[in-house]
Amino acid sequence: MDTIIEADEALTEKYVLDQPVKLDDIISSREQSMKNGTLLPIYHGSALGNIGTKELMDALIKEFSPLPALTSVAPCALVYKIEQDDLLNKHTYLRVFGGSLQTRDVVTVADRDETIKIKKLEIPQSGGIAVVEQVECGDIAIIPNENGFKIGDTIGEVPEKYLPAQTVHPMMQASISPCDPDERVSLLEALSELAQSDPLLQYRLDSRSSDIVVGFLGQVQMEVVCALLENRYHIPVQIGDLTTIYKERPLKKAEYTVHIEVPPNPFWASIGLSIEPLPIGSGLCLESKVSYGYLNRSFQNAVADGIKYGCEQGLFGWEVTDLKVCFEYGLYYSPVSTPADFRHLAPLVFEQVLKRAGTELLEPRLDFQLFVPQDSDARAYNDLNKYQAVIDSIETRHSEIVVSGSIPARTAPRYKKQLSQFTNGRGMFLTEPSGYQPNVGKPVYQARKPDARLDKTRYLFEKAFEIDAPMENESPCFEMSLM
Repeated sequence: MDTIIEADEALTEKYVLDQPVKLDDIISSREQSMKNGTLLPIYHGSALGNIGTKELMDALIKEFSPLPALTSVAPCALVYKIEQDDLLNKHTYLRVFGGSLQTRDVVTVADRDETIKIKKLEIPQSGGIAVVEQVECGDIAIIPNENGFKIGDTIGEVPEKYLPAQTVHPMMQASISPCDPDERVSLLEALSELAQSDPLLQYRLDSRSSDIVVGFLGQVQMEVVCALLENRYHIPVQIGDLTTIYKERPLKKAEYTVHIEVPPNPFWASIGLSIEPLPIGSGLCLESKVSYGYLNRSFQNAVADGIKYGCEQGLFGWEVTDLKVCFEYGLYYSPVSTPADFRHLAPLVFEQVLKRAGTELLEPRLDFQLFVPQDSDARAYNDLNKYQAVIDSIETRHSEIVVSGSIPARTAPRYKKQLSQFTNGRGMFLTEPSGYQPNVGKPVYQARKPDARLDKTRYLFEKAFEIDAPMENESPCFEMSLM
């Protein structure tokens, strides 16, 4: 009852003013909130014991109306699930919102301009799978053994309210390697298949060390991935230290230019760059003021590649984000200058600009809701402060205290473990990612990865353009394992 009232502003106002709230108003508000997706009911039962089965089926009919069909004749569908069976056969599930899908149709995946020919169509039917020639609007389509789709892909124009929520980015990372070095290629293929069926799994090849780095939301996801690799693909793996993923953001505007034939520049290129900070969450924005009529696209693409490469390691050793980088000036000598000269010089110029701007360290944070018995509230508050949490609200509900706020992702696991101990399992700590915010602890440095091609030239630049780093007086604090 309280949850229904809290989700409705009109009912909340009546409740606060101590005005009568009618049962019909509550029922009507519940139905509307469920349609809007702001209220999700939870049904309890047991399929094995046939407890609550009839009530659940009745609720599906009475309380969940089907989505209205779109008027468009063109096919309109959303890929919402990809799974693999024990024989590694892939099944792609699509919800058809408009038009129809037919065997031998050639469909275009939105935002990628990629065409895929449907060779076979299936639908769920009577507890099994049936092969069909056509899937109509409102039905679920299954496309077997098609590698071109990924979760979230759309065919046609799917209304925004039907699209899934934005994917959450991992907050922790660890290097992963097969116990048998000869299985490295098989490991990459397995990770690729798992990433297609799980949008929360992200992996990459480190451009400097060639290590396989996997991003995780936490310890549990890491254990699940390792178990899948061993049980499904028969690839035992070794996991490195699980570390928090920090990021860096420039503190102010800055610019710098390195000229051709001016030591220590060994490249046949001149590059001038400027950077300025953007709001947190903006990502990297690239801009060029150099005309394509003077410096053609291949050279300018090389500059962009070099800037992205430079963004991989900032002054603290973490990825640099939330900034605009502008290519202000470029000069080349024909015919000796090549795109490779610009690609190699750009990250060195970017580093010099970054030193002049300085960077602030960003850390991932979690929004939390804490439920504790009233006899444990004092300890809960004190420990939240100890783990650098920010409390937004405190309220009493029945016999427990509910605290809302945010906490750094690096301290949340330790607080959750301690909460379970001093409340004897009666406390509950719910969290969800809330993005990045300025770091509130000691600065955390990540060891810089070597680059055989550029490190010698980088050293010469540092000696020639010595600038006091913005964090030289800080005491180093290297990232430690959370495992």
